[in-house]
Amino acid sequence: MILTKRITVNVVRKCVLGAILLVVAAAPTHGQALSRSDLAKLGKAATVLVEAKNNNVNAYGTAFCFHPAGYFVTNEHVVRQDGNPILVLHPTRKNQKILHGRVIRMDADRDLALLYVPGEKDLPALSLGTEESLSDLSEVVAFGYPFGTALALDKKEYPSISVNVGSITSLRQKGGELHRIQLDAVLNPGNSGGPVLDKQGKVVGVVVSGITGAGVNFAIPVGHLSKFLARPEIAFEPPSLRFAQIHEPVEYQARAVALLPGSDKRFDLELRLSAEGKEGRPLKMDFKDGTYRVRAAALPKPQGPPCCA
Repeated sequence: MILTKRITVNVVRKCVLGAILLVVAAAPTHGQALSRSDLAKLGKAATVLVEAKNNNVNAYGTAFCFHPAGYFVTNEHVVRQDGNPILVLHPTRKNQKILHGRVIRMDADRDLALLYVPGEKDLPALSLGTEESLSDLSEVVAFGYPFGTALALDKKEYPSISVNVGSITSLRQKGGELHRIQLDAVLNPGNSGGPVLDKQGKVVGVVVSGITGAGVNFAIPVGHLSKFLARPEIAFEPPSLRFAQIHEPVEYQARAVALLPGSDKRFDLELRLSAEGKEGRPLKMDFKDGTYRVRAAALPKPQGPPCCA
């Protein structure tokens, strides 16, 4: 699959910067079934408690890490009112970590949100699976924090994570595609945003809703999540230029992160500068230490003697 992404940013008056990113991803492979014990360890290591503010009241949900560089997924409705939620990793354990995240992408229709914790690396992360192996009565395991902090044994501490085994009771379609996975696993408010794993330890769904007391719960299929994460996360801040500097060389930097780990990828980034609608100049960017760089003037110096007023 090749995904092309173009971003356009204003640099100076009549000067446009565009970046083209090509991502080539290999198809995922299926592994062997894991024991329930191993599934529990895998899911617990990457699942976090989300503490957000909703109209100045603490609201709780669940999220999980899918990229070791600090990227997490949860439901949009969990962080709708708070762009800077607190994520609690390994609560009640000696290696508990309080992470300060920020919301960098939301999709209300899919009810998904992308969270980022700057400065983190090598975090335990889950891999995404596929919908192909899903069928009625397939066993799955869900992780989360039911009722937020209400189950904590000490009001000064966070609660332990809950792990629930269940089966798929219905694959509900909408518009000819899988829309929701119905589960009989015991889930409650606070589980929203938690991962649902198959027997291979791959994420096949994201807990989203349920009918309290009825044993009917729903998860967003991984196909929706893959589409939500298909666009790479590109960070680009053009240098601040005054009009008198547009002929002076400056360095442009861009960082690109593919949000779907666990597959081979290739990045090609090309910078183009243009002015007054004329054809731009292609500038090849060098890649080093995770950053694409190129040094160039926004506009080439005009040829010939300077004009007079």
